[in-house]
Amino acid sequence: MLFVASEVERGFRAVHVSGVELQHMGQQSMGHYPVHFHMNGDVDERGGYDPPTSVSDLSIHHSFSRCVTIHGSNGLMVKDVVGYDTLGHCFFTEDGPEERNTFDHCLGLMVRAGTLLPSDRDSTMCRNITSGAFPGYVANPRQDCSATSTFWIANPNNNLINCAAAGSEETGFWYLFHHVPTGPSEGMYFPGRTEHTPMGQFTNNRAHSNYRAGMILDNGVKTTKANDKDKRPYLSLVGARYGPHEDADPFKPRVPALIHHFVAYKNQDHGAWLRGGDVWLDECQFADNGIGLTLASGGTFPDDDGSRQEVKNTLFVGESDNHGTAQPDNRVWGTGGADLSGRTMPRGLNFPIRGMQIYDGPIKVQNCTFRKYVALEGRHTSAFGFRLNNSWQSCPNNNVTDITFDNVPITSRVVFRRARPLVQQNADGRRQDDHLPRRGRLGRPICSGHYAQIYIQTRNPANLNMLMVKNEYPDRPLALEGALGKRKHYQQFQPVVTLAKGYTVHWDQAAPAEVTVWLINFNRNDWIST
Repeated sequence: MLFVASEVERGFRAVHVSGVELQHMGQQSMGHYPVHFHMNGDVDERGGYDPPTSVSDLSIHHSFSRCVTIHGSNGLMVKDVVGYDTLGHCFFTEDGPEERNTFDHCLGLMVRAGTLLPSDRDSTMCRNITSGAFPGYVANPRQDCSATSTFWIANPNNNLINCAAAGSEETGFWYLFHHVPTGPSEGMYFPGRTEHTPMGQFTNNRAHSNYRAGMILDNGVKTTKANDKDKRPYLSLVGARYGPHEDADPFKPRVPALIHHFVAYKNQDHGAWLRGGDVWLDECQFADNGIGLTLASGGTFPDDDGSRQEVKNTLFVGESDNHGTAQPDNRVWGTGGADLSGRTMPRGLNFPIRGMQIYDGPIKVQNCTFRKYVALEGRHTSAFGFRLNNSWQSCPNNNVTDITFDNVPITSRVVFRRARPLVQQNADGRRQDDHLPRRGRLGRPICSGHYAQIYIQTRNPANLNMLMVKNEYPDRPLALEGALGKRKHYQQFQPVVTLAKGYTVHWDQAAPAEVTVWLINFNRNDWIST
């Protein structure tokens, strides 16, 4: 049994590794991986290497730690490499400065949790491995850890072409962000650079049979040591927001992140969860996922105001003819599909399957086809769904056009699942039975007029409730609670308003000392009076 790793250090004359089988390599300790490019800088023409450095035609299997690790190195070509049955992130970029590397026609299969980083660990490891945490730390596994991925991309400026990721304990492709470079790469770029770096190529990739998602673009890692205010260990998962701009400069023009011809199927939770400004998908396919695609905006306004997301020319299939295979211990085998056949279910027998889930926006969905979304008794299924399980609101400028429904009953085309009426919270102070002139074919209220949002932030104090009155209906105020907890140092409200109308804002106590108002999703010549 071998534990030897192939590590390439700075200063080599040339490296081209091809046609090698690597078995039982790597260790669960830092730096010991089957293939490891360590702090090499530019390894392509920019670094004087002609031809560029490459690894190709490798079989890496039953690895004790990762497959190919790229650390502080740029421009590496990784082509025709298979990674199978490995612990920890398989194709791994490490500290954040790794750019221009290309993964071409690489396949990763059955990636399981490892111990090295919080993101590698499963829930049990997350609770039990607390080295580096501040005393009193209590792990939240689904937020701090549990991110094992086949492709772990710490800088968006890398290329993934013709790759496949299947059978990860968590995710196939995960793009995340190091706010500052970590480890030996400390100081190699300015804070926040990766969050604004344009994405390299992401073309003709596929992900299937992963637990959490086929693809995630979200989150970052904690780049500070544990302390009393934030007890989490170094490199735990944290929130991050992606907004790609030219030269990674948020004051320069936006550069959309393009995801082209991505195929995601049989992923238990999501085909893809993508959070960020200007993330655009074209000619993709989603089938047999719990939720095909969720798009979340770049974050709380005013972060990257004016960005948008797009989905075009894309196919969504709820329950295809790919029934899967029954197993004796399969807890997600049940009756599904229009033919009520036995099949593997995404998350459970009653999980509400959705094709396109809208979180906030603005989102443009154009020329897409939805097939075979059929609700069963006791199980909601819909082509379109809305993420309505928290305090954030959907954008009134979301736009869906040129949609084809194939074998999708009217009752399964758009579904709102919420304990209280959607319109009461989101539609400018009108309740669901107030002044709604008619209902559409789907049984949903249709509101006349044009809409936008305002963002109101309050301080000193931040624990007040807000009353908003549409001047046409002074006797029907809408009481709004802030989206943040009462103990925050500021509060925020984001009501939807009808354009060309007047509104008055009141408070349930003396008005806050500081009130800031922004206009959101207004176009030129749009207005309201307050």
